[in-house]
Amino acid sequence: MKDLKLLKDLSELHGISGHEGLVKKYLEKEYLKVVPKEDIFYDGLGSIVAKKVGDPNGPKVLLVGHMDEIGLMVTRITEAGYIKFQTIGGWWSQVMLSQKFQILTSEGKKITAVMGSIPPHVLPKELLAKPFETSSMFLDVGVESKEEVEKLGIKPGDPIAPIMDFEQLANKKYLLGKAWDNRVGCAMALRAFQNFKDEEHPNILYSGSTVQEEVGLRGARTLGNLVQPDISIATDTTIPSDLPGNDNYI
Repeated sequence: MKDLKLLKDLSELHGISGHEGLVKKYLEKEYLKVVPKEDIFYDGLGSIVAKKVGDPNGPKVLLVGHMDEIGLMVTRITEAGYIKFQTIGGWWSQVMLSQKFQILTSEGKKITAVMGSIPPHVLPKELLAKPFETSSMFLDVGVESKEEVEKLGIKPGDPIAPIMDFEQLANKKYLLGKAWDNRVGCAMALRAFQNFKDEEHPNILYSGSTVQEEVGLRGARTLGNLVQPDISIATDTTIPSDLPGNDNYI
């Protein structure tokens, strides 16, 4: 199914807040299947929006999701070759340990790393009962020195995203992947726009994806200012209500 391929492609792309270029490039190719390049626009932060005019005097309707995902950024390389980082967007530290991550260098190389920490066997008892702080974690790329890390092209400021392969679970309508928040919204805005490719409509239709939502809704402000829509429909993910212990969430 083409929708599954779209979701797979978007989910697996590296695109943390402030570094959404790979996602934007993919979306641009998809929008070009519907409208010419002159009908695709960008705001000053890098958000993308495509335009399809039905009635030039009709209302401006904007369909939009955000393309960025939470991630990390390299801050320091230790002499032993471990990588320290800061979080980009809201993380719950307990889900980070032992996860695989991908560091994207300025040369475009993708370096696999795994999240590590001090083993629990040697932690004081008072720390065992507490969530691990991100300041005590590190990324390991499988080398033994700072020089080896630098030879890989890794530098402070490089973006880091989780690695998770797209997969359909036992019930095929349930999907496993990363960055559903909010590549699903991007896919919805894109598919709705593509469905109007050969359709007449009484609007000026816009479809877009914004940047830097996870660090302060920045792209939503700049893209909204660019389009000045009469109606905006923003799609995003939410918390599931069917998990054990979460029965009362609405």
